[in-house]
Amino acid sequence: MSPRCKRAEELDIDNCHEDYGGEKKYCLFHRPEKNYQDKIKFLNAIEEKADELKSVGEFRVSFIFKTSINFAGYIFPPMNFAYGGLEEDSLSFKKAEFRSGANSIGAVFEGKAEFQNASFHSTVSFTGVEFIGKANFRNTTFEAGAFFAGKSLEKKVTQFNDEAHFNEATFIGSANFDGVYFKKGAYFTKTKFKKSCLVYQTNAGIEEAESLVALTSNDETNLMVCKVAKDIASCRVIARVKKDEYADMYKDIGADIIVSAISSTVGLIEKAAVSSGLYGMITMGGKEGEVIEIKVSKNSEANGKAIKDLNLPKICTVGLIRREGELIAPRGDTVFEEGDQVILVGKSDEIISTIELFHP
Repeated sequence: MSPRCKRAEELDIDNCHEDYGGEKKYCLFHRPEKNYQDKIKFLNAIEEKADELKSVGEFRVSFIFKTSINFAGYIFPPMNFAYGGLEEDSLSFKKAEFRSGANSIGAVFEGKAEFQNASFHSTVSFTGVEFIGKANFRNTTFEAGAFFAGKSLEKKVTQFNDEAHFNEATFIGSANFDGVYFKKGAYFTKTKFKKSCLVYQTNAGIEEAESLVALTSNDETNLMVCKVAKDIASCRVIARVKKDEYADMYKDIGADIIVSAISSTVGLIEKAAVSSGLYGMITMGGKEGEVIEIKVSKNSEANGKAIKDLNLPKICTVGLIRREGELIAPRGDTVFEEGDQVILVGKSDEIISTIELFHP
């Protein structure tokens, strides 16, 4: 075992590299500065830890770690070249397999952290990690516990300084994001949580946000996220509900807009059959309200008329008009023209009756 460097002593860990450079203070893995001259050495040292290096294309390598891997306190420098076939400033663990435990407590990723399509077969800890660049966990599979929560050995919370993407990731074991700080947004579209997901006290900048959108495929997860948002912030909350029977529960916790995945799909098909000029729609408040985009046709009643003269239903309003690539804020004297794409907001039954005014 190599003697411990200054950072390892401070963190009380034993995973130093034998290369201490010229300073004799920090080892290769734990140097706090961006050590560009040693980035190739760093990469080679990570490769040496892998049990297998699997090629997935020309100049593309993915790692296979069959035994437990300890990255605690590591400071990962930006690679500054397209290693793994990725853009610059990336360290790629794309398609990597971690077949035993993976410990990254207190690590720092100075460039983009790329874990897309990686698989963690055992418990993984990113507790107290600082992601300075973007973090990509798209399509990543976590088969056991995944901990992004709590504080590191340095007593710092896990922090994402740039965007964090977990789209279509699968958490088969428990997921813990308690206390995590997302500075620029966290994306969990189509993420699957097979067991519990703890997000309480997670800081995604909610206090300063105008809106929060919960779009996971799991109603229980969306409900929990919305509840936390309403408890700690005053932002507008928009939630996707997969099963319509959950709609009242979203109302009870104060969700402002409820988008029904099933009702919206069915409603869109129904309205598309009625009008070829209909482009998109969401359902709000269960099935009570609609937002649609419709195109003004040449022979429609709306073409050439001002909004104030169109006799729209009481609970139906024009939200926005798009004309030849430009957005127009509607006023009472705004005149519709053929080809305008109009956003309408209102009660479901009144929206349906209004469609014929724009595209008979």
